[in-house]
Amino acid sequence: MDKKQIIKHIEAESKKLLSKSKAGGHDFEHTDRVRKYAVKIAKSIRYDTFKAGLAALLHDIGNVVQRKDHGHHSSKLARRILDKYAISNNDKQEILIAVAEHDKPYAKTKPGKILQDADKLDAMGMVGIIRLFEFKANKIPAYNKKDPFKKPNVYKDSLGRRYMKISKMKYISDFAYLVLQFENMLNFKISKKLAKPKTKLVRDLISQAKKEL
Repeated sequence: MDKKQIIKHIEAESKKLLSKSKAGGHDFEHTDRVRKYAVKIAKSIRYDTFKAGLAALLHDIGNVVQRKDHGHHSSKLARRILDKYAISNNDKQEILIAVAEHDKPYAKTKPGKILQDADKLDAMGMVGIIRLFEFKANKIPAYNKKDPFKKPNVYKDSLGRRYMKISKMKYISDFAYLVLQFENMLNFKISKKLAKPKTKLVRDLISQAKKEL
């Protein structure tokens, strides 16, 4: 089985698992967009696109177990899948580590950093906003009616590249500032370039909302 066939088979397994996930905004369509970003980033920094693409395909499958620590659960499920195919142990290990650390504060490996950037890019721009409402709708209020545009503490944390505790955000509007600051958290130049039009859109939307509220 060649690499194209392996990708096709693992894509099918990922799609099947993700169809059972109840984590809104984390479906196979999200995974496929993350894969495209990961491959683009990998090409730019001359990293193996095969490994980057497989890590992306497998990064969210652990959501079928539970959302918390889904990177860890994804890695465990991914090992069972990867063991079916002729992939070297070294390559397999790189993929599994990337999957396991993608939801941690900071990835330590190059493939993990690629995957983190790709995942963040799909949380930005218009697609990110749509996914946000799918993920958080009816769970938290849209905005603070007393002070709609107060920046959450997460804003300051991101400026200093400190880990942002998403659980502390109380309003959907807080996530708009989070998305803006993802740009500060990206690891590669190509990622930051891809992020610029996305953050511009979010800034424009915040400006428009200020006029309307």
